[in-house]
Amino acid sequence: MTNKLTIFEPKNLEEAFKFAETLSKSQLIPDTYRGKPQDILVCMQWGSDLGLKPLQALSSISVINGKASVWGDGLVAVCRQHPSFMGMEEWMEDKTAYCKVKRQYKDQIEETISNFSMEQAEKAHLLNRPTWKTYPDRMLKMRARGFALRDAFADALKGIISAEEAEDYPTEPKKAVQPVKVSNSGNIANNIVNAITDDSTEDNDVVENEEKILEDPISIDGNIELKMMNKPSKFFSTWEDWLDDYKDIMNRVYTSSKYDNAKKRTLLKEFEQLNNVTLNSQIPEEQCSFVKQTRLDFNKALSTQINENENGTD
Repeated sequence: MTNKLTIFEPKNLEEAFKFAETLSKSQLIPDTYRGKPQDILVCMQWGSDLGLKPLQALSSISVINGKASVWGDGLVAVCRQHPSFMGMEEWMEDKTAYCKVKRQYKDQIEETISNFSMEQAEKAHLLNRPTWKTYPDRMLKMRARGFALRDAFADALKGIISAEEAEDYPTEPKKAVQPVKVSNSGNIANNIVNAITDDSTEDNDVVENEEKILEDPISIDGNIELKMMNKPSKFFSTWEDWLDDYKDIMNRVYTSSKYDNAKKRTLLKEFEQLNNVTLNSQIPEEQCSFVKQTRLDFNKALSTQINENENGTD
């Protein structure tokens, strides 16, 4: 009898994060995901929503300029597997790229045609960018393709855009992060856990804007405060760096082996409450919604595990 190697697909959030941690140590995944299990986890979730296998998602999905995006060939792959997809044509005419996508609606086939011209690229100040200088026809093609596929299959793509388009969005340069000194820092997740009290009377799924947490965050020289439980606050010069540390703490709490699931669930909620004002006022709406939804997903997974343990299931 021979053993057959099967492709591993996570069955729950805990399995998915362990899988993500393993992948983060591999040299076979894209550089942007190495050492970042939390980003891999989000990427796999995006892939699942789009119908991509975990490794397909890692090859196709990137976060560029703060937006989740799919490389042009990945967009085609997602749409081709849709049952209503009836074909796609691409061509060039007079320095203009065209893309026609066909989709079936009951007994009719609807055609969506989009184009993107060199003139449009010039007006959008794209022609001086390195990729546009080197591959102008290819970039025109990717823009036309992205627009057509998004118009025709908005339901399949769920609002995600092409990575080629996301790369062209302007960004502000990051400021250097000032060194942060935290006394008795140790394990950040443990520091927070040591200062909270478990609240078993609440379902831990929704954070309200309670008066006790509506205190304005402290600003030092324009830096953004990350509040810690009974520990000195940390300060970051950009919201991106603040959010990276915030997400890192969430993930370290969720995967901690030192605390039971009820404790971790309460910790995640309390940490969000503590920094709710900053999340709502200084973090872009899309990113704020994302981390809050991630916290809800974590808590739902923890609640499921608690129920399974109480019912004696594996």
